[in-house]
Amino acid sequence: MIEIYYVEDDKTIATTVKEYLNQKGYAVFVFETIESGKKAFERKRQTIRSTLNLRRYYERRGFPHSSGRLSDHGIR
Repeated sequence: MIEIYYVEDDKTIATTVKEYLNQKGYAVFVFETIESGKKAFERKRQTIRSTLNLRRYYERRGFPHSSGRLSDHGIR
């Protein structure tokens, strides 16, 4: 699922946009300030980076990920 980090300080607009995008199949995270949105995005980016590193660690030791080898997904 695609995640959207949306910054909007008007709660009415934020709720309307979030509901619309949720109906279209997106996961929407609303933040009132750019700074709070940036912090959340950075935490998510660190999680993604850690997950990829962990998958590479196991693959190098001969344990493919349950969904297949990383190279099958274009990751080297």
